[in-house]
Amino acid sequence: MRVFPALILILLLAMPARADYAAGKRAYDAGDYPTALAELRPAAEAGDPRAQLWLARLYFRGHGTPVDYPAALTWFRKAATQFRDMETHRQAVYGLGYMVEDGLGIRANPRNAACLYRVAADAGLPSAQWALCSVVPRNSALFNEAWADLSLDMCHRAARQGEPHALNYLAGIFLWNPLTPDEKGYMYYALAAQRGHAAAKEKVAEFQATLKGRKRRQFEAGVEQAKAWQATEEPAPTKPVPLDPSCQR
Repeated sequence: MRVFPALILILLLAMPARADYAAGKRAYDAGDYPTALAELRPAAEAGDPRAQLWLARLYFRGHGTPVDYPAALTWFRKAATQFRDMETHRQAVYGLGYMVEDGLGIRANPRNAACLYRVAADAGLPSAQWALCSVVPRNSALFNEAWADLSLDMCHRAARQGEPHALNYLAGIFLWNPLTPDEKGYMYYALAAQRGHAAAKEKVAEFQATLKGRKRRQFEAGVEQAKAWQATEEPAPTKPVPLDPSCQR
């Protein structure tokens, strides 16, 4: 079989970046952040979006290097504008939105943050779905009917994927809403508690200690339903969700 020299050259040039990323990610997972930084940087500079994402996180968290928000923004942006790996893309867009919302290395802009969150949320990322759900009620400039409907829809999507903050948030809404069976609210509190949500754990402990009669039976039914419940994950899409350039300004 004939292999064209140009193809061989392309493959040889791509191999070091892949190797640097894999070594860098292993070091990151092992907590060896200086090695991760040394391995990921050349792969990121060579254009590997996965390396760009994890390099951004190193700068954002100050792992192996002092916290450097401008550098984190730079690498999140680079990863967010690539579509070779859609899981990396949606994670990078979410990270960028987080920094824009909190004004880390850039002027805070809740509207632009919501715009970025929506891209990652539409791409199925549960943390972005929860972020979009929570940013809208906290910012009056966003709170109109369209954004409110989108916010609640994203909460439900995040909860269906097992996102603990969304489960805890909706649990309170379900118990408050007289049209929703209380068992569902108790089930969502139990699910959030199972996933480590501190406030949900406190609520479940409170219910166990105080509820009696019909409410107690509803609570126990909700806990039983939680045992059988299964999350429905949204995989990363095969095609990118359009990213409005104005979101990154």
